[in-house]
Amino acid sequence: MAEDLRSIVARLSDVRVAVVGDLVLDEYVYGRSERISREAPVVIVREMRREHVLGAAANVAAGVLALGAHCIPLGVVGRDAEGGRVRELLAQRGAADWGIVASAEWRTELKTRILAGGASTTPQQVLRLDRGNRVGLPKAAVLRLLEALGRAAREADVVVVSDYGLGTFVPAVMREVRALARRRPVLVDSRFALASWRGATWAKPNLPELEAAVGGPLERAADVTRAARRLKRQLGLEGVLLTRGHEGMTVLHGDRRPVHLEVFGPGEAVDVTGAGDTVMATFATALGAGASPTAAARLANVAGGLVVQKSGTATVDRAELEAALERGEVP
Repeated sequence: MAEDLRSIVARLSDVRVAVVGDLVLDEYVYGRSERISREAPVVIVREMRREHVLGAAANVAAGVLALGAHCIPLGVVGRDAEGGRVRELLAQRGAADWGIVASAEWRTELKTRILAGGASTTPQQVLRLDRGNRVGLPKAAVLRLLEALGRAAREADVVVVSDYGLGTFVPAVMREVRALARRRPVLVDSRFALASWRGATWAKPNLPELEAAVGGPLERAADVTRAARRLKRQLGLEGVLLTRGHEGMTVLHGDRRPVHLEVFGPGEAVDVTGAGDTVMATFATALGAGASPTAAARLANVAGGLVVQKSGTATVDRAELEAALERGEVP
């Protein structure tokens, strides 16, 4: 199996993936917690440094690029410093730029995480501040995004939907993306609106998202499998890749029996931020390279296990995947 996965990794550089969704800039502010404020019962943090990384759909795109594949990001950013930084970071990684729409009527989503600690301790997140738009995508931006989607449908091997509920998927955009599934595989990762994506090819929910989609808690393994099958049937999907945290992943493809994959790696995560983005990027790119759904899921499982051992929003590159496969530790 490891040898088969290595052959898939070798083909990833030939794949073109379109990633459409909410383009986010993640900001990390690192500081030292010095004392409690006299003004309120809060920690005073003295800033030491800050860094910017790509988030949400932009992080999926970064994950695709890290694997050596070609990527076409599609979405809307503001004509602001944050939007410029998103475009700059994607360009540095070699992403195509023509699918990113800049609008003066839109504010780029910025997620600022403040991490603090003592002089000899590991910084811990103490606050997250989110800024940006969630509704009202400008009409002109919608028209330009629809035009870009049409071009992407001609150029991409596979289309990824990264829906964080931040305003990109207005009805016209959603209809156009669903229509693409008639020509290209469309894989959906939707945080809040999974049930709206009928007609897509694959869905990649985590357990809470599956529970929200079917309308109730799922405590037993058999209930989880039945719910995933129900989701697959209701949305007319080819398959479902269900991520289950420390319990691994479950793959449902067609009428085949479900395949369960044990978690890769030590099992205890350092940071799960953006892990789903890495799983989706790897799964979609591997499918585009001709991998079977089970093989693509195995590769995505390895990538997910590697990325949760990193702090902050991160990616897994091709060399890391190859090294893990060479060690022969794939479940």
